[in-house]
Amino acid sequence: MMDAILALLAVFGLVYLGWVLFGELLAPDQPGGGGIYAVLRAEGDGEGLEQEVNRLLWLSGRERIFQRVLLADAGLSQEGLRVAEQLAKKWPELTLCPAGELGKHLFPLP
Repeated sequence: MMDAILALLAVFGLVYLGWVLFGELLAPDQPGGGGIYAVLRAEGDGEGLEQEVNRLLWLSGRERIFQRVLLADAGLSQEGLRVAEQLAKKWPELTLCPAGELGKHLFPLP
């Protein structure tokens, strides 16, 4: 019985260690770095936009890998614009911008 418990603890320990190492591989510390930006294309009524944002932020995890997530407006309708604005209010790292102005957000002038 004790061997089974010890084996189970060892398995959980190895899984946790793997998770931590995978996290470091995915998002190493970047002192003084510009951070990682993600860009999502937003168009139409914004179908699936909330799910895509949630998926991306889940991937980002508690450490918030992405410094900024840009929603590139590539032809949002009024309904899509409403959805995108609600998401931007909910998540402070989310910015809605016209697709033509991505460069201004990705490479801001000092």
